[in-house]
Amino acid sequence: MDFFTKQCLPVQLYAILVVIGIVGTTFSNIPTDQKFTSIGMSLLWSIIWGYIMVKLCKQGHEGWVWFILFLPIILWTLFLVLIALKLARWPMLPINKKD
Repeated sequence: MDFFTKQCLPVQLYAILVVIGIVGTTFSNIPTDQKFTSIGMSLLWSIIWGYIMVKLCKQGHEGWVWFILFLPIILWTLFLVLIALKLARWPMLPINKKD
């Protein structure tokens, strides 16, 4: 627990989000073999990502750590906006009328 309290706030928040994600996956309605694979991959990814965040925090780059923490949210939002724009088919294009 001492390791957790010594970390900067974004790393602590990331650790909490990882635990919530793993608990959510544990209780989800996924077949058991896929559940273990999903949890294993999540743990592996979280350890790598967390290691990078801890190293950046120790070097005093807390701003970059916040950016890394919110990067998936930023990318998903951008992705959804692009899909929404593509599906909306904005009426900005001229309509060709044949007279």
